[in-house]
Amino acid sequence: MQSFTQRVHVQGGIKKDWTSEEGKRFQSTRLYISTSLDSSKGDQFGQAAAEYIWGDASNYDRIPHPKGGFEADVTFENVFNGKTQKMIVLDVKPVLNSKPMA
Repeated sequence: MQSFTQRVHVQGGIKKDWTSEEGKRFQSTRLYISTSLDSSKGDQFGQAAAEYIWGDASNYDRIPHPKGGFEADVTFENVFNGKTQKMIVLDVKPVLNSKPMA
């Protein structure tokens, strides 16, 4: 398992919980986390919000929902399906007494 924990700014989140016409239930929590743009070539700078999957819809209720987002220690895992790899969120621990970023 390739996992690591990093302090990040969570800009927002979306709770998905719906049932298809065929009766199959879909659930997820998606987090939008500030991620640095690749400035190595000199043609971009700053931050953008990247989407990360964090388990089922119940995780949404485990985190605060301030308008400006919040700081958290997030544990990520690098996963591979045989063709592509991606980072998923394993755990989110909001940092107490952090101020939301505007």
